Amino acid sequence: MRTLIRFMSCLLLMTLVLAAPRQTYAQVDLCPSFSSRVVSEVARQCASMGADEVCRGFNNVQTTVDGNRDAVYTTGELTTIGRLVDTMVVSTSPLDLTSQSYGVAPMRVRANLPVGLPGRDLIVMPLGGVEIGNGVPLEGALLLPNDADALEVTTATTATLYEAASASSPVAGTVPVGTKLIADGITSDQDWFRVYFEYPGDYATRASAWINRSALQNVNTDLLPHIGEDSLTPMQKFYYNNIFNASSCPGTPAGAILVQSPKGIETEFIVNDANVLIASSISLSIRPPNIMELRVLDGLAVLCRNTPDEIILPEGFAIELPLGTPPDVEIANRLFSGSPDLCSWENLRLMSNAELGNLSLLEQLRSNVLNVPVTLPNIICPSAIGPSPCVVTFDDQATRDSIRELCDNGSISEQVCELVR
Repeated sequence: MRTLIRFMSCLLLMTLVLAAPRQTYAQVDLCPSFSSRVVSEVARQCASMGADEVCRGFNNVQTTVDGNRDAVYTTGELTTIGRLVDTMVVSTSPLDLTSQSYGVAPMRVRANLPVGLPGRDLIVMPLGGVEIGNGVPLEGALLLPNDADALEVTTATTATLYEAASASSPVAGTVPVGTKLIADGITSDQDWFRVYFEYPGDYATRASAWINRSALQNVNTDLLPHIGEDSLTPMQKFYYNNIFNASSCPGTPAGAILVQSPKGIETEFIVNDANVLIASSISLSIRPPNIMELRVLDGLAVLCRNTPDEIILPEGFAIELPLGTPPDVEIANRLFSGSPDLCSWENLRLMSNAELGNLSLLEQLRSNVLNVPVTLPNIICPSAIGPSPCVVTFDDQATRDSIRELCDNGSISEQVCELVR
């Protein structure tokens, strides 16, 4: 009898051991079709999303809305697209194949980008288990006009445009008399207009410049918002946290944020109190104990700009920032805290192909919800035995030339430039 019991126990144990991998493999087999469904649904739901809006791209997405600083409510199924200015917190659910849920919530953020720039928005897209909070107070947010309400101005003479609202700032360029420009804001004294104008910046192309009122024909400024040095559009400053679990679907992030500027355009935002400038695509995630990881997927990123701690990262590189805020502090409690800027980035390194494989879903996202399709970096590792390091190669000629120039003038560290091809 005891022998029979032992036999039956062993048989049950073997059955459980053999069944576990089958269940895992069965889940993995479901991943390609599920990922394809996510991509298609996000493209369908969010195709009409406009600037300063958030889209409930795939289930489950919860938004905490505060329209008047008194009535706060949460919505999941009420609307597909909502206004960012009314949104305090967006929460996207982690991947669950059993319930077929995976939160995705693209946002189109104006950031420092002017009205009139084609594909002008900063895309901020939480995927999986992410909670993201709008760090720009409703009453202080810069609300830019839409295309129809932006003001067309005409130069009355040959005019000089400047990088800032001052004749002592660097010159951005000159335009002849009769040039028409799109203006989307003015200084509080109404002497300077911000206009859409592309010119070479320090790292990539800049898309806005300033022109003095005296250089323009008579204009009506009634509809233009005031833009100051510290003006931020809704969600241009944000806080976030994410789950730490490994993804059950290879290539589908368990909890991460895709941030994408118009390609090659300098775009600025603040994340978890750290200032960041990008000129294409990055991903953000937090890992235990409370470390923010930034990965440059395309173009470049600039951290701690115009400080002694400035760091320039080309595509293919990653870096970490230890966060001072305890990870268990609610996102809603971090908003509007006025914390100082953070510049304690560390552990600069080349990304691994395994890391890139964990982000492969991003390359499937449709262009109707992005500025451009995501192209992951090309990391090449030598097959021969020896100390030769892996390197990143650039397929895009413009990116290659830009990074090489920054390496040649010493703006990018030798540690990075040695791994760039």
